[in-house]
Amino acid sequence: MVFACAAPNLLGTGAYADPRSPWFNAFFGYYEIQVAMDDADAAFGYQDPLGQPDIEAIARVGLADWNLFSNELYGVPSEVSAAACRVPIDRESGSVRRVRRGARAWDRVELPAVQACTPATARVARPVHLLWQAAFGRRPAGAPVGPAHIPMRAVFYSAWGEGECLRTGRPIWRTWVFGGTVRADIDTADTRRLLQAQLDSIHAILDQRQDLGLRVESGRGSPDPAA
Repeated sequence: MVFACAAPNLLGTGAYADPRSPWFNAFFGYYEIQVAMDDADAAFGYQDPLGQPDIEAIARVGLADWNLFSNELYGVPSEVSAAACRVPIDRESGSVRRVRRGARAWDRVELPAVQACTPATARVARPVHLLWQAAFGRRPAGAPVGPAHIPMRAVFYSAWGEGECLRTGRPIWRTWVFGGTVRADIDTADTRRLLQAQLDSIHAILDQRQDLGLRVESGRGSPDPAA
């Protein structure tokens, strides 16, 4: 797992915790999920290897990280973070299409509004909360508190492959997920530019790492041009 959010300034405050900012509650980055072939017939999120990804299963990995790991360690009460995880993911309004990035194919998934908890209700009850708030930045003085939950627009690329566990040497399924997010409760030029900047960074990695992604011949039909 590798992720990034808005960087805090020298005073320890940051746009991640500022509800006036397009960076409020926004993360982007990537995951690799490994499953032993002895334990599963297909890669995580791809019960049918030639079919579409399981959007909800893949999205919930990000939500678990976002709500239960990042924001809860930031100081958000567990009941607030758990409530966000229980909100159903609207798969019907999402879209999936297979696209090319170089010689490889990826499933590009867009979800217009995924509910997530925010750092607005964070408190400091343990030393780890101070460390997490130092890493992400605290809410600036004078900024409004902001909502406890907001919808986030998410765009991510997923694909699967095979490999070996570096520790045991056992054959594994590998699922890769690269994604960016912005808040969906506002739609401004700033939020659109921010999401595009995240995707540009992701595209550069996908284009460079041609060892990742689906081999084109394993895809279901011809993928669209790079997107």
